[in-house]
Amino acid sequence: MKNLEKIMMMIFILLLITSMNNCTSTTTDDETIEDAQNTISGIVSKGPINGGTVSVYKLNENASRGELLGTTVSAADGSYSIATQYEGAIEVVVTGGTYSDEATGQTITLQAGYEMKAFIAQVSTQTKASVTALTTIAAENAYAYAYANTNSLSLAISDANAKVATAFGLEGTDITEVEPTDLTSAEAKGNTFQHAEKYGAVLAALSQYAEDTGQSAEDVPALIAIMAEDFQDGVFDNKNAQGLAIESTIALTAEECIPNMNTYMNSFMGSTENKSGFSVKNMNDFNNSL
Repeated sequence: MKNLEKIMMMIFILLLITSMNNCTSTTTDDETIEDAQNTISGIVSKGPINGGTVSVYKLNENASRGELLGTTVSAADGSYSIATQYEGAIEVVVTGGTYSDEATGQTITLQAGYEMKAFIAQVSTQTKASVTALTTIAAENAYAYAYANTNSLSLAISDANAKVATAFGLEGTDITEVEPTDLTSAEAKGNTFQHAEKYGAVLAALSQYAEDTGQSAEDVPALIAIMAEDFQDGVFDNKNAQGLAIESTIALTAEECIPNMNTYMNSFMGSTENKSGFSVKNMNDFNNSL
């Protein structure tokens, strides 16, 4: 009798161990083992957005928004981090929060319903995903392209990011991988002027455009939305993907801003709001080195 009890106890223990192993090794098409985690992190910036809600979604093959994977709130420097088991394409979306306008120092609140976003083709163990004005423009172009064509989503995303980088004078810069430097911060001193600093100068130039043309800093988020709609067809021509004219209630336009980006970057770099220690010469030397 005692031997039978021992046998039954051993069987119970073996079944329990097997059950526990099954719980920690189950996989699906979208997940790795339960203990594995992929980290999505980066900066949300126009300049750095403080207190923004950062949400990560699965991205469907036609570039439409899928299941919510995780959410967090951005820190004062715009940084965020989200862990997930998912390994496919994602959309990172930022809503709400505040940022300091680079050209004026004015605190700007992102209004309800306003979104900045970035498309990432593939999540890996350590995925960098900056969310900026430029990634927002690129995401709209990738969406329009993937939705209308049979080409792969990955190709649509990489092509859109490259086209936007080129349009803003950032050839060779991965606009989702590189974290733009906040040039209004003295903490940037001591760095070498590289792609991250040029990226920061481009973002600052959007605000400088509004300042130099006598428009409100509060209109800059609307300018970004206009640019995103305008670039759906891959060119800044004041028309969207359907060929319809862009409707706007503000005076700022992509057609006026884009050809004069160097002027607005130079204007910002020479202003008192630039506290980075970098000069127009530093930026020009970097441009000449490419």
